[in-house]
This record gives sequence, structure tokens and C-alpha cells, in this order.
Amino acid sequence: MKGYIMAHIDIKKTTWERITVSDEDYVEILAKFKAGDFNQLSDICGDYEFEIEGIDDTDEEMYPDDNKGNPTIELFKENGADADWGNGHEY
Repeated sequence: MKGYIMAHIDIKKTTWERITVSDEDYVEILAKFKAGDFNQLSDICGDYEFEIEGIDDTDEEMYPDDNKGNPTIELFKENGADADWGNGHEY
């Protein structure tokens, strides 16, 4: 449809995912978590083979205070444009 503008709302939320690791890797990964070497998923990604799957019914709404004051809901008039409104502290 020529000239049609697609307005939309983007929503940020949290969700839990499950990472399945081998029994052998578990011992090493546990030690690295306890030592403070691992704090986030990207710390694990390069060194181990694993599968990631989403855990059903774990989505939770986020608020700006959960997101360092940044918006968790933004309203856009069209794709690629800056948000016209958001619930973050800068709006």
C-alpha cells in the first residue's frame, strides 16, 4: 500500500531461558560463576557447546527503573523513526 505508515509500539520485557550444558562442563562453569569469572551469557558463549530454549510463561513486564531509566514502552509513527513517546525518564 503506497504511502502507508506503519505505527507501532515496542515493548521491552524480561524472559527466562534455559541453557543445557554437559555434566562435564557443569563443574567448570559452576567454579567460574563462584569465582566471579562469569556474570552474563556472553561470558559462556565462546567456550562451551550448549542449547538455549525459552522457558514458557516467564515473560515479565519491565519498568524504566528496571532499565536504568530508559523506556520500556515506546510509540512510533513509522519504522526507522525516533520514538514519539516513551515511558522512560527522558520523556
